[in-house]
Amino acid sequence: MSKKTRRFATAVVCLLAIGAIALLYLLPASTLPPSLLTMLHREQPSYSISQAPIFDEVEELLGASNVKQAKELIARERRNARDSVEYYQYEVLQSKCYYTAMQVDSFYASHLQLKQFLNRQHDTGDNRLKVLRTEEMMQRGVYESKITNRMDTAIVYFQKALELMQQTPDNKHNELIALTNTADAYKWLGKFDKSVYFYRRAMELDDSTGSNTNAQLTISIGIASAYTAMGSFEESDRWWKRVDEMRPMMSKTDLFIYLNNRGNDYYLQEKYDQSLKYFQELDTLTRQNPDMHWERMFCMANMSDIYIKLGKPALAQPLIDETEPFFRKEHMAIPVYYLNTQRIEMALLNGDIAEASRLAQQDKDTYMPKAEQRLFRQRVLMKLYEKQDNWKLFNQALKTVRQLHDSLTNDKNRMLFSEVIMRHQHEKLIMEKQKMIEEKELSLRWTVILLIAAVVVCVLIVIISKQKLHERELKEQNLRGHIANLRMENVRNRITPHFISNALTAEILAQMDGKEVNLDPLVQLLHRGTEMAGTEQTTLSKELEFIRFYCSIESRVIGPDFALKTELADDVDPQKVQLPSMFLQILVENSLKHGLKPKPRVPGKERTVLIKATRKDAGTQLEVIDNGVGLLSSKNYQANTGLQVVIQTIMLLNEQNKQQMLFSLYNYKHSDSGSGCRATLYLPDNFKYVIT
Repeated sequence: MSKKTRRFATAVVCLLAIGAIALLYLLPASTLPPSLLTMLHREQPSYSISQAPIFDEVEELLGASNVKQAKELIARERRNARDSVEYYQYEVLQSKCYYTAMQVDSFYASHLQLKQFLNRQHDTGDNRLKVLRTEEMMQRGVYESKITNRMDTAIVYFQKALELMQQTPDNKHNELIALTNTADAYKWLGKFDKSVYFYRRAMELDDSTGSNTNAQLTISIGIASAYTAMGSFEESDRWWKRVDEMRPMMSKTDLFIYLNNRGNDYYLQEKYDQSLKYFQELDTLTRQNPDMHWERMFCMANMSDIYIKLGKPALAQPLIDETEPFFRKEHMAIPVYYLNTQRIEMALLNGDIAEASRLAQQDKDTYMPKAEQRLFRQRVLMKLYEKQDNWKLFNQALKTVRQLHDSLTNDKNRMLFSEVIMRHQHEKLIMEKQKMIEEKELSLRWTVILLIAAVVVCVLIVIISKQKLHERELKEQNLRGHIANLRMENVRNRITPHFISNALTAEILAQMDGKEVNLDPLVQLLHRGTEMAGTEQTTLSKELEFIRFYCSIESRVIGPDFALKTELADDVDPQKVQLPSMFLQILVENSLKHGLKPKPRVPGKERTVLIKATRKDAGTQLEVIDNGVGLLSSKNYQANTGLQVVIQTIMLLNEQNKQQMLFSLYNYKHSDSGSGCRATLYLPDNFKYVIT
């Protein structure tokens, strides 16, 4: 594409972009896995009641775990409450202090006081009451989810809170927390499809109200871990990368949850080396923070499993020996069962079949594990039964593995399919709402849109006119290029009958004088001329070879005092230097025809043509120097057809290249005071010699 074309295209794009921006401005605006012990939860502030300064201050104090100072501030402000509604707004903050300090009884008692107060109130249209009713539902949902672990019940209250929030559209902060808590509850229930749905709604809300980095982190971790649990690793990887970008603002708890779940994601993909890297970083974090002892035990239990999978039982053994007593003391059946499965697999790695068999019976009747843990255990037992040649038990275990695997796979596929359906339905609902808004606003915008349309039409008319003009210029340019190609091809084909006649006459005369006739150079020249006639560019090596054949024939006519000389600099590789086919031959022919042939013979002096090639800047400089009669006066001398084509072709080629090919022709004084003519041709590196 030429510079003119690029400039024109840029102008068109800019004009269209201006029109598009104007139109867009006018249009309405769019408003637990098989083996690893995981922590899929990240605590989010469970509820909040207002964004007034005093409430924001309390929120900050509680976020810093400064409960005592928060209580003092609430007590001082509550004494100055103007009415009962404001008094209970402070009571909501007080209950949050109880929750932060995990004073469960006080928290529930405060919640009951708020509930009794609201039961006595009538609907007066006071938005503050609506917010308090929402807070009461949020409190109950938090109590059921975070304290009693009744997630189904918690979801009911969170849903009721969300319904009430539709009546108080300014309560976006609470809505964000309710959506996140609902997503958390569904995640703990293993309903990851619904969890992702509510997390995505929370993400949309947060984006629309201004990015809250803490909320973004919570939601992104929730979505990533849910996709991990559903086995959608392409999606989970995309979200984990997003979480990784937020590492600088993570607390140590956030970092623990991220590293644990990211390591689990790689574990489930059986990328054990990558999984180990995250758990080793997690191990360093927990060792540096003595208050994270419980978290360290879980990390070590997961690391021991990875070491076993990597065939390193010696590294797994001390980790199991340290963590198992801790979990037994805490009466935590899931990790104990998990570690015992690891011991069985480790015994098999060590070749201790008897120990593996004993461990397999140890907790057989004490705990009914979840499907993921049972699948993990049954796969290990299959290895044990295979070692024992107990094919009956092996087949039973294989059958159980298939059933569990099919069941888990079906559940994951169902949830993935359900998540896609819910996402599309939600997007459809948003589009329908947006469409209604756009239809209401559209009638108010027609005047301006028509004005913009008129401007755009005028601009398009100008563009089309310029485009037509440009196309016409382009056709003319292409035609000139085509003519130049034809003329160059004609020049390349011009081994004229006159030249052939002279060559043949010279050979006949030589034969008549009794000399040996040699037609081989002429035959070679005709063959190579035919080959080069259809070639637009060639190498300096091939061009020089053609010129040698050409000059060997011309020398029979010019005489024995003619000599062709070449000087190639050491840094010039004739095999790599590219140039237009026959360009150099035309310059040599011009020297012979107009320089050497008209010059009378002088005994003892040669008539010479020297071809030089040197490196100059970022290109190659070719020179054709003769000691002929030189250029005639400007009044009598005209460039022959070959030189005219060379000059015109160079002009066309320079138009489509950033670098410029240079040509010059002038009289030349030799060091021996002789005269002649010098033609120079500068060939830039990486020059495109094909005319388009």
